[in-house]
Amino acid sequence: MFMTWETPTSMNVPQADSGVDAKRIEKQSRWDQNLKEIDRIIDGLGLGVDNGIKETLAALMAYEVPTISSCEGHIDEEHGEPYPWVDVSAPEPEGWINDESKQQEWTKENLILQQKINQLLSEFYQVNAVAPNEQIILQPKGIFGAFRLQGQEAEGIKNLAPEQQKERLEANRKVMESFAEFLKAKYFAE
Repeated sequence: MFMTWETPTSMNVPQADSGVDAKRIEKQSRWDQNLKEIDRIIDGLGLGVDNGIKETLAALMAYEVPTISSCEGHIDEEHGEPYPWVDVSAPEPEGWINDESKQQEWTKENLILQQKINQLLSEFYQVNAVAPNEQIILQPKGIFGAFRLQGQEAEGIKNLAPEQQKERLEANRKVMESFAEFLKAKYFAE
């Protein structure tokens, strides 16, 4: 007796939407490209981006938020702060120094970025319980609307004893990492 077997493609098995798969592959490729770009960044001291802040930068890049500097936070080093942070600014327009309209446009672009980050943080806090002193805030940087993402208690950490600094640094790192994980999950789900 001769029997034939149906292959899964001829059965009533739900097939993955190739459009969704293609979009997922495209997003993964963009994410990986962001990480490669981050790995090529070298600061004025000849150092690369801290490993503990790379995912945050990749997530912000995925949401088209331009970053200009960052740190995972350090206690025992001459450079850095005892908390994680990311500086955000729209690209500096050419010829802005003596052009008030370019300065206003730059400020406007930075305000739009602030609104975008505030919306993302609002969504993040809806699903993540974070102690008020550890919540990420936007600290103004300069006169054209640039800002720093940092923990609410960031500046006060400097005044603590070394053991307390270490404890607060770790707590603030966890919040920044959770925010990055939230953004990554949201990015891939959209």
